[in-house]
Amino acid sequence: SNYGYRADPFSGITKSHDGIDIAAAYGAPIYAVQDGYVTRSGWRGGYGLAITIDHHYPDIPGIPRIQTTYGHNSYNYVKVGEYVRRGQVIGLVGSTGRSTGPHLHFEVTYKGRPYPPIDYLTKLPSYVAYIDQYRARTQYTSNKYSNHGQINSYR
Repeated sequence: SNYGYRADPFSGITKSHDGIDIAAAYGAPIYAVQDGYVTRSGWRGGYGLAITIDHHYPDIPGIPRIQTTYGHNSYNYVKVGEYVRRGQVIGLVGSTGRSTGPHLHFEVTYKGRPYPPIDYLTKLPSYVAYIDQYRARTQYTSNKYSNHGQINSYR
């Protein structure tokens, strides 16, 4: 299903669907889309077994703070408080909660409100490139001016 209003598959009532449903085989790996901290991992009502990751880069200007949620999982590999990396397997696709079959429910939250996942995924490559370039630049600057762990004593 797409993001936006749709007929609920159980009640038939039109309501907001705050994510996208991605068809996938039961047990397929679920990958984190960006680095971040796991803020929820476990049962979450209609989402079933779900994971929420907070992607926050306070040291990098211009990158929005967002949260991603991965729902209807059959298994979660990560726990609350754990730091995950982009591309890390965090769980397995399932059909838990209010689900009509195996798939991944992917949801994005920005400033506490649902955000269109396709819009976010379209911008993601530029965010990733910017983050990588920023980190490489700041690491270079840090290394350039450090003494690489050497302590100089003068007498």
